[in-house]
Amino acid sequence: MRLSCEELCREFMQQLYEKLQTNYLDVLFLHNCDDLEDLDHILNGWMYAYARELKETGRAKLIGISTHNTKIAMEAVKSGKMEVLMFPVNPLFNLLPQDTADARMKGREVREMTEDEKAAYPTKEELYALCEEMGVPIVAMKPFAAGNILKNHEEGRLKGLLELTPVQCISYILSFPQVACPVPGFASVEELKQSLEYLTATEQERDFSEIDDSLVGKFKNQCMYCNHCQPCPKQIDIAEVTKLADMAEKEMTDDLKKRYQSLDVSGKDCIHCGSCTKRCPFGIDASANMKRAQDLFGC
Repeated sequence: MRLSCEELCREFMQQLYEKLQTNYLDVLFLHNCDDLEDLDHILNGWMYAYARELKETGRAKLIGISTHNTKIAMEAVKSGKMEVLMFPVNPLFNLLPQDTADARMKGREVREMTEDEKAAYPTKEELYALCEEMGVPIVAMKPFAAGNILKNHEEGRLKGLLELTPVQCISYILSFPQVACPVPGFASVEELKQSLEYLTATEQERDFSEIDDSLVGKFKNQCMYCNHCQPCPKQIDIAEVTKLADMAEKEMTDDLKKRYQSLDVSGKDCIHCGSCTKRCPFGIDASANMKRAQDLFGC
């Protein structure tokens, strides 16, 4: 007999407790909610009810939610049901204009917001203020913006716009009083070691004053290679194909060609079903990136 979503979730959670060899979680996150309809299902359906059950029986201390969308985050915090918010915090994301920083609603037309829509849309400053007012701490994800703001970063088209150290990035994030902690993803052991240097860094090493507000608009439609666009029905590694296309646009090299040609499936295999574009939390036309890669590499 096929299990329901709730039954599968309960089975998964039981396995999680067993594998972690624990009987409780500090924070039980309801992950990657970027749609108002999904938020309604979470807050008023079985998911939140089950989360409350786990909390009331001592198997979860706090209930949290993760989203890339400022409006969704505002509504979740306002509900009073979420005790922790996981949200992207980094210089690039905070400098993005509202209409490109936040996730598109499912089914929303691919277009710029009107001026009236922009004026009515909540800002990140309003979100941070609400979190402080409601006592909801922020767990800051994507602190390095997929590595694009780190010194010596060689991939993507954002290279050179900002060149910060992991210490500076962490310092920037923790300058927001609402942020409880950053959750970096590390591309290498060296990156991990550089991040840990924050614990002993001087004030000068932590200084991030070089961040320039004039960067706004220079990184519109930039893929963060986060893989939220997956799964692809043709099994294309969308993030890798996009990354190689971004690098090739800056400078095509033989190494890039070899990396692209070594992929089992690539841009030419895209059927342009649009499923990746609908899932992108940054409103990027991922399907168009597959065509761009095909044109750049010729296959």
